Amino acid sequence: MYIRLSREDGDKKESESISNQRNILQRYIKENKLNFIKEYVDDGVSGTTFDRPGFKEMIQDIEDQNINMVITKDLSRLGRDYIKTGFYIEDYFPKNNIRYVAITDGIDTYFDSTNNDITPFKAIMNDMYAKDISKKIRSVYKEKQKQGEYLCSTAAYGYKKHPSIKNKLVVDNKVKSVIEKIFDMYSNGHGSSEIVNYLNNNKYLSPLGYRKTGIVQDENKTGYNWNEVTLCNMLKNEVYIGNTVQNKNSVISYKVKKVINVEKKEQIRVDNTHEAIIDKDVFGKVQCILEKRGTNTKLKYDYLLRGLLYCYHCKRKLQIVFKKNSKRSSKAYLYITCSNSKARRCYPLNINYEKFEKYIIYIVKKICRKYADKEIFTSVYEKNKNKTLDIIERHKIKIEHIDKEIFEINNNLDKMYMDKLKGVLQEQDYIRVSRKV
Repeated sequence: MYIRLSREDGDKKESESISNQRNILQRYIKENKLNFIKEYVDDGVSGTTFDRPGFKEMIQDIEDQNINMVITKDLSRLGRDYIKTGFYIEDYFPKNNIRYVAITDGIDTYFDSTNNDITPFKAIMNDMYAKDISKKIRSVYKEKQKQGEYLCSTAAYGYKKHPSIKNKLVVDNKVKSVIEKIFDMYSNGHGSSEIVNYLNNNKYLSPLGYRKTGIVQDENKTGYNWNEVTLCNMLKNEVYIGNTVQNKNSVISYKVKKVINVEKKEQIRVDNTHEAIIDKDVFGKVQCILEKRGTNTKLKYDYLLRGLLYCYHCKRKLQIVFKKNSKRSSKAYLYITCSNSKARRCYPLNINYEKFEKYIIYIVKKICRKYADKEIFTSVYEKNKNKTLDIIERHKIKIEHIDKEIFEINNNLDKMYMDKLKGVLQEQDYIRVSRKV
């Protein structure tokens, strides 16, 4: 006997309940004087997948030749994927000498009947039902997400589920200070690697460790270490400024459970759904630093010009990397290079970063000194004052000329309208001329 109940069937629906299926199958076995061997049950598993513990156990017993007949209440209990259901009924069961019976659908592969002939159509209908249910569940979830309800199975680190309000977050004061420390350090120039070392050295448990143990710091900590990926995902998470962003990932279809990333414009964002831990200005500063540093999550130190340098030839961002001066030297220096030069798609570039940064600072200071000098600044202003006044004067003349043209056009339109009212000008001529004007 194979029994299956899934969430879409609803465990309160008596006609599909485990006990109801069991009673029907036992009655069938008794009435037909069959030899009962074993019962296989999958409770709360969708029929769109065949990766079910009970089903796999049944298949193993078929392989071991322990059973030669499978009975279900109806075809949908076997599965709702019409392709795989068809494979088992039309191919696998016959090859392994298995008689299959779906009681309420009147299917019995031992006999040649019209009910067996329409089995593929019933399988398709079951598949369509699963697809329809999947669509309805998704639409309900999306609507809840648009209302700002937090539907993730676990709360983000720094928050916990509200004790009485469903799908709402409240601040977890036990780890609030850890979140604030992370954002404070990163916004003040500390790299992700440095912050991770700080957290691990001070015996802070990672979000996974805290979720499993409920302990923030553990002097005897041996596992649950922080890493750069976890840290950077936290730094990007808008949950810490009180926003709920969901629908970031999705499955390909109700059958194919492979998870894919959803484009940012398709994600569901609702602002101010719960109390914020981080100030929005601090969060914005962190996002600017993250964008500037690019994909390198393991950066220990920040560099003044990182993310600001572009290749003159290929226009791509330049990289700042450590390189040895020669094979003999063990000391490494920072160099500016173009990543395209490795693939020979751009000219080779090796500029000493420290010297380049000093030169840029020298140039910036020189410009600042020039314009910070009151006399120089005044002379520059006086030199360009007349030019500015001339430009303003020319624009004033242009504006006056345009205003005059607008006045004349409106005046002509008024005259034409009066001619139309007096019958001097036909309506179609009025429309034609006014459009030209």
